[in-house]
Amino acid sequence: MNKHTRHLLADQRIAGTNSPRRLSLKTGSLAVLVLVCLLSVLGVAWATNSHRVHAANADQLAIVQQGVQVWNQWRQQNPTITPDLSGADLSEAKLSGIDLSNANLSNTDLNNSDLSNANLAGTNLNSSDLHGANARGANFTNSDLTGANLNNADLRGTGINKADVESKGATTVNADFGNQ
Repeated sequence: MNKHTRHLLADQRIAGTNSPRRLSLKTGSLAVLVLVCLLSVLGVAWATNSHRVHAANADQLAIVQQGVQVWNQWRQQNPTITPDLSGADLSEAKLSGIDLSNANLSNTDLNNSDLSNANLAGTNLNSSDLHGANARGANFTNSDLTGANLNNADLRGTGINKADVESKGATTVNADFGNQ
């Protein structure tokens, strides 16, 4: 018998006999098998738990990409649906006058987008990037701007209070709040 081999007795009986079945596994093979099983279980747990990256609803994103008029018409026809565009790349998008009220836009890239006169009331903009965005005249009533990047954004006429958003971790370097 090889000194690197371990014999394991199984309680299983070979069909038709009463003798125990003998299994032989090398110590290294057993360790590899245990490691593979452990990594497999951990991998499944990691992929199915909170480590997932949330993505925008692909159908809704496609509607936004068709333009503001198409989106606003869809919103009127579907008032009970809460839009989910979280994590979407809407940088440099022309969204003037769009109705994104009560939408989930968390972690969305709105860098240099045109959000002038947009309805963003009740919208979740947590950790979104609005760097350089034109949001002049947009409605941000009851919006969550926690951790949002508002650097260089035009926020005149929005009613956003600089002190309020900064207290929630938003960055506002060179943001234009108007006469505050």
